[in-house]
Amino acid sequence: DKSYPRHSAFAATSYIKWIEQSGFRWMPISMFESARNIEDKLASVNGVILTGGKLNLNKNSLNVRIYRKVVRAILDHAMARNDAGERFAVFGICLGYEALLSSIMGDGYSFIQARDMNKMRPIYFTKEAHESSYMRAVFSERQMQRMSGRKLFYFHHKHAADLAGSLSSGKFNEHFAILAAMNSTDNKQIITMVKHKRYPFIGTQFHPEKVQFEHYD
Repeated sequence: DKSYPRHSAFAATSYIKWIEQSGFRWMPISMFESARNIEDKLASVNGVILTGGKLNLNKNSLNVRIYRKVVRAILDHAMARNDAGERFAVFGICLGYEALLSSIMGDGYSFIQARDMNKMRPIYFTKEAHESSYMRAVFSERQMQRMSGRKLFYFHHKHAADLAGSLSSGKFNEHFAILAAMNSTDNKQIITMVKHKRYPFIGTQFHPEKVQFEHYD
């Protein structure tokens, strides 16, 4: 945001309210903190939400490199904790979701231009979503059927993960299950929700926090 200094970051109030309404306590982690501070904070929590933002991960700017390095450190920490038998969840939203994908997929994974700016859009749950124990723990089959295809999901993005390109990638299919997809405003098929197959990592292109606390349609 041009109204903020280059080396600053903030958490939108909607994320904080969304976290607190679920009974959780939150702690901010800035991409501009020292590696030691970030590691100390990670050691005191049991999960991280990678929030949305304005970085273009297809570029190689200084801030993108800093951000990628921090996200990689968070995921490495989360994987180590899970491998040691301690559950540590990661939830990526919009930019955070894109960072989750690109960090695990590697530098060769890029995003297509697909604009859905300040839009309520329908998504469609996949067969994997209906069979997912994670989804069944949160939603009934009837609820998923009623949500699918309705304009209930808020999007605000310029880039997205290409559905066809990801499905054709052996590495993508090795790591991620696609739980939902949609046609963007400019009629491109994009992925809107994924779950990692080994770790408790979830990513959504849509913003679950904004419908309640920021956006109205």
